[in-house]
Amino acid sequence: MFTKLSDAFPADSNFFELPIVINTIKTFTIISFTSAAIIILAEPSENLTPDLTHTGFNNLFSLLKFPIATLSLLIPLLAVYAANHRSEQSKEQLSKLGAQNNFKNYFDHLQYFTDYCKEEVKSPEVKIMSFRRLHRVLYPDSQNGDLSISEEFITDLDKLLRMLDMLSSGLTTANKEAVGTWANSFIAMFDEVDSFSKKYFLEHQYAKALTSVELHEGYNVVLPLAGNLRTLMNLIQSIISTVNDLLIFNTDYTTPTYISEFLDFNTNDIEYSPQLEIEPASGETIKRKFT
Repeated sequence: MFTKLSDAFPADSNFFELPIVINTIKTFTIISFTSAAIIILAEPSENLTPDLTHTGFNNLFSLLKFPIATLSLLIPLLAVYAANHRSEQSKEQLSKLGAQNNFKNYFDHLQYFTDYCKEEVKSPEVKIMSFRRLHRVLYPDSQNGDLSISEEFITDLDKLLRMLDMLSSGLTTANKEAVGTWANSFIAMFDEVDSFSKKYFLEHQYAKALTSVELHEGYNVVLPLAGNLRTLMNLIQSIISTVNDLLIFNTDYTTPTYISEFLDFNTNDIEYSPQLEIEPASGETIKRKFT
């Protein structure tokens, strides 16, 4: 039993080797010869005398009309089969041609993307770890001819910006008692940016810059970027700027206003960073205010 037409008429098989063709010929041939045998055996012997004149042949045709008609049905039926088989072969050829075009377009797109990244995406703080892997996650269906940007990437970018906006509220508290909330928000923002960067093969220079800090609440915490808020905002801007440059590779992309405003923000305007107590190796506590 065939679930679809292409199963009955595989394009890579010879027409007369197709099971449906072989079985159809066998079925109609058996029906025809069986019915002919039954008719001949059932016909009175006196009606079966040899006669090579036109009358004899007409009588023979009249006698075996049903078997001959049954066998003749093979002609239009096989013609339909042949048309379907040619149709499947044409589809297969078009499919192979499309696959070849997709394959060529994929490598052309990958090469253009790589050249573009090398020429246009130049951040001193962020570098692309693998052009091929980044291309694969940004254009997951490019090998199938779909060169649209990944919906998952757009969703992740939007989620990152929303998360940063939400967490940034924890950095606006300037009183000494809220330094724990400040540190947690700082760490969360760095982790969000760092996770996004790793997922999309973006490497920044601050990945291992960690400092042990003793908070006023009396517990230690490891802060990235030595707790420097200005440095964190510079890093976030570098990541978002790199992502925006990657998106500009798509000619139909326009930088959204909220990203432009974020990238235009002057991080030198950041003045507040809470007073934290850094514990050096000697165990002596040193108070330092990061700006």
